[in-house]
Amino acid sequence: MIFLIILCLSLPAWRSALASEQWWEEKPYPEWSTEEAISILDHSPWVAFAPAGVRQEVIGRSGTRPVRGGGRSGTGVNVLYQFRLLTARPIREAFVRMICLHQYIVHPSVDLEHVAAPSSPEEQQECQDEFISLHANTPITAGQEKYIIIAVNLRTGIFGSLEWVWREEPDGQELSDTAISDLTNSAKLITNSKRSVSLLKYEPPGPNWLGLLFFFPRNLPDGKPLITPSDKEFRFEAQINRKKIRVRFDLAKMFYKGKLEF
Repeated sequence: MIFLIILCLSLPAWRSALASEQWWEEKPYPEWSTEEAISILDHSPWVAFAPAGVRQEVIGRSGTRPVRGGGRSGTGVNVLYQFRLLTARPIREAFVRMICLHQYIVHPSVDLEHVAAPSSPEEQQECQDEFISLHANTPITAGQEKYIIIAVNLRTGIFGSLEWVWREEPDGQELSDTAISDLTNSAKLITNSKRSVSLLKYEPPGPNWLGLLFFFPRNLPDGKPLITPSDKEFRFEAQINRKKIRVRFDLAKMFYKGKLEF
């Protein structure tokens, strides 16, 4: 299955993309620029972050690699967990838009400056129609009525000459070192009204570059919805790499085209 990857975008670029609050309500997603699509995927209400720690890595022309033995010193690389609500419509549309803009999978270590220029609007539309047709029944195109899917990956950041530069990783030791039992026993979604659901299943990081996928039921065991109009927020909790992780999503900010999206 083809999925897209993103990154890296400097702070000034994404701030510019988000300069007009909730611009996505007015602008159809087939017209989103690369920077606008990435701002949805990385800096929108459907995305949250939590600290994962600091790595020591050797930075060279070919990229970064972990420091291994021998007493060698390295550069401190900040690592964050990134949580995307994959079943939220704007996140799904941003993925499709990036695929249609660039026609191929962009490896997370590739800077946007080195990505091919967008094709014509006609070619983009043709790509979009073909992609949706080929993947009509997948969460990325059709959504998911049964599950709330949260995709977890890593963001690594180093301070460059003038600003932080962040890159995306679909796996990495901070995810791969996590015990399966920790995930299955600890992962939950909890609303501010104290309703909660536990993890139903998960998928490890794979070739689609979406990262670790958590599947939660949209409804409680009695059939009532987990999230109701009276809720203000919900949070994701899990034990990841022996750390208790909590991130919150503000429901008041998660409306898209008149509908609450999660």
